[in-house]
Amino acid sequence: MNKIRISIIIPVYNVEKYLPKCLDSAINQTLKEIEIICINDCSTDNSLEILNNYAQKDCRIKIINLEKNYGQGYARNIGLEKVCGDYTGFIDADDWIDYDFCEKLYNTAIKYNADIVSANMLKHKKFFKRYNILHKKHYIKSALKDKINLCKDKKNNFFYVINKIYRTSIIKDNEIKFAQGHIYEDVKFAIESIFYANSIVTVPNTTYHYVERENSSVKYTDKEGKKQQDLVFAYSYLQDFAQKHKIILPERLNYYTSIWYNPFIKTYLGNYKYKQFLLGLIPIKSSSIDFTFPVDMVYLWVDGEDEIWSHKKNEFLKELNNNFNEQATAKGRFVNNDELKFSLRSLEKYASWINKIYIVTDNQIPKWLDTNNPKIKVVFHKDFIPNENLPLFNSEAIECYLPFIPKLSEHFIYGNDDIFFGRYINKFFFFTFDKKPIIRLKHQVSPKYILTSMYTRSILNMQKIIKEEFGKEIPYAPHHNIDAYTKSLFIECINHYLRYFLKTMSHKFRTEGDIQRVIVAYYGLVKKYGILKFYSRIDRFLSIFERLKRRLKKDYCTDSIVMNMKSKNPYGKLRKYKPALFCTNDGEGITDFDRRRTKIFLEETFPEKSEFELPDYND
Repeated sequence: MNKIRISIIIPVYNVEKYLPKCLDSAINQTLKEIEIICINDCSTDNSLEILNNYAQKDCRIKIINLEKNYGQGYARNIGLEKVCGDYTGFIDADDWIDYDFCEKLYNTAIKYNADIVSANMLKHKKFFKRYNILHKKHYIKSALKDKINLCKDKKNNFFYVINKIYRTSIIKDNEIKFAQGHIYEDVKFAIESIFYANSIVTVPNTTYHYVERENSSVKYTDKEGKKQQDLVFAYSYLQDFAQKHKIILPERLNYYTSIWYNPFIKTYLGNYKYKQFLLGLIPIKSSSIDFTFPVDMVYLWVDGEDEIWSHKKNEFLKELNNNFNEQATAKGRFVNNDELKFSLRSLEKYASWINKIYIVTDNQIPKWLDTNNPKIKVVFHKDFIPNENLPLFNSEAIECYLPFIPKLSEHFIYGNDDIFFGRYINKFFFFTFDKKPIIRLKHQVSPKYILTSMYTRSILNMQKIIKEEFGKEIPYAPHHNIDAYTKSLFIECINHYLRYFLKTMSHKFRTEGDIQRVIVAYYGLVKKYGILKFYSRIDRFLSIFERLKRRLKKDYCTDSIVMNMKSKNPYGKLRKYKPALFCTNDGEGITDFDRRRTKIFLEETFPEKSEFELPDYND
């Protein structure tokens, strides 16, 4: 067989209607020295039969069958492992290319010794077609800024890989791959290939034909919000890569970070130099944004069934002579239901950008935890809490010491082990673009529980302290989930209310009048160190029309919810509210039967082991 000039990778999934036209355009190329690698991503229609029929007629077609549907990014990566051509190109199975596409791009690549060659791209929609990328003549660029300008689309807000060919050695030498499990998987591949390419050339007189259809992998609207989540994921990677390599991106490539949008005001925030105000028409100068600052995660964890720990706890309880509130020692405060394991699974799935994970515990290590994982750091109480105050069985006291955890980043998020990530979010879910913590609060705790609930009394007391100090009332309660902090804010609050903190820090069990960590949030708000984000079932940053439409359709998408372990249908609640965060909230009144039901729910929600678990460990 002649030397392969171009390898064409075509992921295939349920495209029987479009696949013949795509394959015809590939096998009828005027350049014959090509291979066509088709990855059947477990199609359930007649796509595989069509592939087999074409492969029988043309030996250049190679078929790879996947055992289950992994998605386009994974399929393309499998194809990249098999390519033999000098250059590699990609075609979506519902698109097609001009018959001279490969020949013109390859000849141009050889003529200019280019690493990437780009053709025109014509978008075909239901009622019209238009060029998304239109090159009027040959351009050859090697400066990074110029390469980026050549590769962005007509609206300056997206990179495409399908209208190009890439030198295969550039891909393999730099281990460039597509994002897996996400839509917009090509953003990662695009920016990396542009960065590492020595030069990019355009070809003006041949075209890639892109079909935009309603049920395509990119165009669909999914009730779970996956499209928006994956868009954030893709452009978060783009921003981080650009920041790391000091790449200046076109302004429109930052618009995905919009946090406010309504018919009257549209504000874009990103690591560029302008915000858009008043329908995006008036630019207002803004400082650049750092997308790379590290954010750590801190968990508190305890195994209440550990005999040594349990004996120690009971000995100190005896010293109190029953002089303690039963709510402070309820089983739910200390029981281990493996929530931490499932929380880490959710973190790996939806918040893999987190820098380090600190697990704070009293000389205990979960049996399943892989402590050799570089992201994991188990911190014992003795490592950062003064010996005279140990041992502590009071989470409110332990929380007072959080900013003193050794090597903890300035920006960190904190939660108990019964909290979980419910969908993909990035660091700007927790921090503003100028690195202030976003403080999530919800409706006021009900005063009717003031006589029966230590928690209610504690929250109302924190509000009272703030009001007496600053004359400002904050009638909101914590959203009972992961909270965002900066060490500097936390320490300043401790020093400001040192008398309260010192008292709490020495209480071995929860005690009436203890300081509660929400005081840091309240203090941050009155000092303007943080931004208030009020909890709502439908995101308040959506336009009033969009919120009304979602409310009528009962299409919720909330920041966080609490799902009591007695919930009759936690699966339905998760589907209905699509929370970014959720908490199962063990406590008084929860039985072992409730815990078993909850563990089954978590196992079914997060079935895949995370990198933080010992691979050979089985319960």
